[in-house]
Amino acid sequence: MKNFNLLLFVFFLNLSLLLSSVQAAEIRIGVSKSNAGPVGQSDIENILKCTTRSRKHRFSFESFPNLRGLKYIKEGKIDAYYPVHVNDKNMSFSLLPIYIDEVILISKKMINLDENIEVGLIRGEHENLIKGHPKLKPEFIVTSTDSLLKGLKSNRIGAILLYRSQLPEHFDFHNYDTHTFLFKDVGIQISESFEKKVKANRDSLQNNFIRCILNYDFRLSKIRKRAIQHSISKDIKNIASRLIMNRVEIKDIGDKEKRWRADDKKLKNSILKNSLTQKLKKLAKDYPYVTEAFVFNHQGGLLSTLKMTSDFDQSDEEKFQILKEFKEFSIRNISNIYFDESSNSFEVGIYIRLHDTKGRFAGGLYIGADINKLISFYKLN
Repeated sequence: MKNFNLLLFVFFLNLSLLLSSVQAAEIRIGVSKSNAGPVGQSDIENILKCTTRSRKHRFSFESFPNLRGLKYIKEGKIDAYYPVHVNDKNMSFSLLPIYIDEVILISKKMINLDENIEVGLIRGEHENLIKGHPKLKPEFIVTSTDSLLKGLKSNRIGAILLYRSQLPEHFDFHNYDTHTFLFKDVGIQISESFEKKVKANRDSLQNNFIRCILNYDFRLSKIRKRAIQHSISKDIKNIASRLIMNRVEIKDIGDKEKRWRADDKKLKNSILKNSLTQKLKKLAKDYPYVTEAFVFNHQGGLLSTLKMTSDFDQSDEEKFQILKEFKEFSIRNISNIYFDESSNSFEVGIYIRLHDTKGRFAGGLYIGADINKLISFYKLN
């Protein structure tokens, strides 16, 4: 009996140790030392916890030079690596997108893209960017963003090519000419060890990742919001002046909400094809960062929209309450960043108060703005 009890004790002790080791499984995440990206480590950890559907894993972060980090993830010495600019070779090994980066050419003078251009690059990171662009000639190869920017400032090189995410926060675009080459998805590359530790395959992890990204609120700091507010304020006034309208009363908003959700074609066509929507389309063409826009009246009822919205009645939304209560455009009129799957872009919501000819609150305009195109349009960083 004593032997049996001893065996039972040893069994449960080993089981306890096994469960403890499983619960304490550590996931090692490498982060590029030269480009940590705009998404913070706490956000990365929260998104990965959501993706793996587990709170038991411990996440540790360690910085590496980019080439070493990519080597370690390939060899399985780390479980994940961030950020990775996605291409055909690493797409199937990445959770994406965690953000979208801009490949940008920066110069001190206007560049003629039809002529040969000598450019500066960061070794090991940007050589692939110039493939397919034979007129770009790499003449200044360095190991860091600082060296690249110093070369541009000292006229060592006339132009540099890099990712926007590599630029320091204080970089002033207004001193330079810029050209956007392309936008690239950025992801978190995972190894087989990651899959084994979380007991899930890449396909299921990617599906979970998208679900988590769609519901994640990427906080935009007050400093960033103020920079956006300052840059777009003139255009906000212009947009509001172009959409001055009469106060339109909408009867039976509750009934129209039900019909809208029931896919009432007559109601939807009356919104999608009316004169205000045509006016909205013309306005949106002046601002290439606009991916979504709709107008609602002082009751919150939908008056026009560029594409289908989930609701007809906007009166219970935060944007309606803000526009109804506050007359001045401020940082409260700019949302945090969110991912829009339909346009495959990270966006901010912009809320614009609209008035009638007597200056009374007549409703509001909601704009979904592609954050990459917005900061490029206004030369923000």
